[in-house]
Amino acid sequence: MSNGQNGNGNGNGGGFHILQRSRLIVEKNSEVLVEAAEAGKLDDVTKLIGDQGVDPNCHDAKRFRTPLMAACSFSRVDVARKLYESGARLREEDANRWDALCWACWGAGAGGGWTDDTLPTFNFLFDRIKQEKWERVYTTSTGHTALMLYVKYVSAAKLAASGGASDASGAASLRAQIAKAQLEQFEVLNRLINVIPDLAYDTFFKKNSFGQTVMDMTRRVRDSSMAE
Repeated sequence: MSNGQNGNGNGNGGGFHILQRSRLIVEKNSEVLVEAAEAGKLDDVTKLIGDQGVDPNCHDAKRFRTPLMAACSFSRVDVARKLYESGARLREEDANRWDALCWACWGAGAGGGWTDDTLPTFNFLFDRIKQEKWERVYTTSTGHTALMLYVKYVSAAKLAASGGASDASGAASLRAQIAKAQLEQFEVLNRLINVIPDLAYDTFFKKNSFGQTVMDMTRRVRDSSMAE
């Protein structure tokens, strides 16, 4: 028997290639699940988790996001619920230590934007956080809390309708949409400040790695807006 071969004449390389193929399949399925979650394809997500056994806490290769992060960043609340029920963890982190709540804050301003499902997505996250009894304020690799990210991305975003308002009725409808979104944004802001009631003060005055508090970031957004 030659060195590196077993009784069937197969070298160790055969086992290595099998493992390599398995790893590539897992990586591909992970990418597919994250993409399906981002696109809000509930049926695909259900099949990938249920039929193919893809880990709901897998990460994509590009941004190291989990499916739950991807779903929350585009307000796919039904997908987020399904993932959570299937074992997805809220406190799973990407390469920058962002979790699903951080991605929801980014998405509401810079990702999918504010939609009818944005507030339900935040409420889903807040309810799960309360249920899990978080005991501290988590920060990203740059020291940002979820509240800071919300101020940074949502407060700076401009509410605009897709397509213009061509008549008085359309303009009134547009104003109503913006007013509704602004009320919802304020509701989320209030819940972010009080996401962990005992640490509301710490959340509001915590500093990131640049020495900024939420108030500092709010002033920068305000000053930038007034300068335009």
